[in-house]
Amino acid sequence: MNSFWKTFFATLLAIVVSCVIFASLAVIVLISFIAALSANIANNTQQIKDGSILKIELAHISDTYVSNPWSDLGLNKSDGSRDLPLSYVLEAIDEAKNDDRIKGIYLNVTDPGCGYASAEALRGALEDFKEDGKFIVSYSDFYSLKGYYLASVADQLYVNKEGSIAFDGLAGGAVFFKDLLDKIGVEMMVFKVGTFKSAVEPYILNSMSEANRTQITSYLGDIWGRILSEVGASRNLDSVRLQSLADSMQSVRPTDSYLANGLIDGALYQDQALETLCSLVGVDEKDDLHFVSLSDVYATRGSGRKGGANVGVLFAEGEINVEVADSPFNTKKVVSDRLADRILEMGEDDDYDALVVRVNSPGGSSYISEQLWYAVHKASENKPVVISMGDYAASGGYYMSSGASYIFAEPSTITGSIGIFGVVPNATKLANKIGVHQDVVKTGQHADLGAPDRPWTEEERALFQQYVNRGYALFLKRVSEGRNMTTTQVDSIAQGRVWTGAQALSLGLVDELGGLQDAIAYAASQAGYDTYHVTYTKREVNVLQELFSSSTQAVRMKLMTSWFTDEEIRYIDQMRELRAMSGLQARLPLVVDL
Repeated sequence: MNSFWKTFFATLLAIVVSCVIFASLAVIVLISFIAALSANIANNTQQIKDGSILKIELAHISDTYVSNPWSDLGLNKSDGSRDLPLSYVLEAIDEAKNDDRIKGIYLNVTDPGCGYASAEALRGALEDFKEDGKFIVSYSDFYSLKGYYLASVADQLYVNKEGSIAFDGLAGGAVFFKDLLDKIGVEMMVFKVGTFKSAVEPYILNSMSEANRTQITSYLGDIWGRILSEVGASRNLDSVRLQSLADSMQSVRPTDSYLANGLIDGALYQDQALETLCSLVGVDEKDDLHFVSLSDVYATRGSGRKGGANVGVLFAEGEINVEVADSPFNTKKVVSDRLADRILEMGEDDDYDALVVRVNSPGGSSYISEQLWYAVHKASENKPVVISMGDYAASGGYYMSSGASYIFAEPSTITGSIGIFGVVPNATKLANKIGVHQDVVKTGQHADLGAPDRPWTEEERALFQQYVNRGYALFLKRVSEGRNMTTTQVDSIAQGRVWTGAQALSLGLVDELGGLQDAIAYAASQAGYDTYHVTYTKREVNVLQELFSSSTQAVRMKLMTSWFTDEEIRYIDQMRELRAMSGLQARLPLVVDL
């Protein structure tokens, strides 16, 4: 008995001591947190003074605004420039242009982490910044093609002495699984409408169809032509010369070759690049340079912009699909019917004079695309609803857009892809091969239609194809009503074909080329106002949610990057997307990583 009580009290004492130690550590952590919080709040905004330089470092640009409690507390500032919404960056650059205290921009962008439509908008803002004689100096250790496209607008463009520029051109392709599926005994039953609707090709072919090759060649050529033209104008090089340089494998050339061919103004180390800024702002030492961030500049925006129309901006960013449970391999944003509900609410809310829906989606579920179309169409009966297309507004992304009053697109927006498809796997041969058998009791002839090891009859295939045909007919109807065309006219430019924004304008699929700010100004004018202010909808995240979601995201990315190569992650994404293709799909044939 004595032994029992000794053990009991020893255990109890250990628990008490552990609790005391844990509580002490918690207090220490809390005190450290409060101290860090106080320091961050005190120093969160860098004061803008005469001779300031706006430093822009971009790692990832998105559309969606997130209400981040850490940034509100001053704990998510980092360099003040990363992971910001595109409109935030554009407005900050515009603010800097009009602030006489800011003399120029120091651009340090390896790759902006966005598509070419967003890069076009950024480049346009930088060009506009220079109009009043302000300078832009760009430096990076390495430039991706997109990073160089942005940097080429600079008055002085530098790269690290041992750096490189990936000015090699654009490429787009897909991974094909037909032979693999044949070997393991899986047949992909494909039902589609649209000669160019090639999202299913990786599962039924071993290479691109000629139709798909034609459309990719067309839209890549259109985007590449604009890159050559704009870079050439900035660097005083003609397109023929730039094409020749691109064909010479610039990514592995020495930096003296870049200088000799006019791609850069010098190969320097970073501290040398900073020295060039001293003479531009009239200081003697690098330590005297005063940098401000995008966040610092954005914070100075005046409150006088609250007059005029209240334009509500919503974001449709990501695949159109049902929201599913989180997993370590699902890091993509989803556009769901929750957005449709929000559009309907804001359409009936008299606090909003006009709405702008920013669409950055390759499409997805045709069912949810229809719900989104209805919401946009219904809201437009009460007030102006304008679409602003981002990097992608294709297939389901275009479907929902067709219900709007007016459509803006960037020249390099990937859009169109008006078509429908469905994919159903038949694993009968695989099941037989590995000795798996299933027996079913059913009360209807087609009750087990979704079973993966149950082959479809010709009648069932024909009925499902009719189902797909009806979906395509409805898609054509929605577009014809929204664009004031006949269904025959729409069909002639549809068939699943992908177009750039510039091509879509000539075809009547969009109304005007321009960015989000153009769409906002137009929406306000249609509501009868000369002035306006903007209310951006945000995804609300509280402190605890952000804490745990940030941890989950970190673990997720760690797992992905530790276990798989970038190429393998692409395959995982493709397989995940195949699993998500339940029901009819209005989806871009392939999302080209430009």
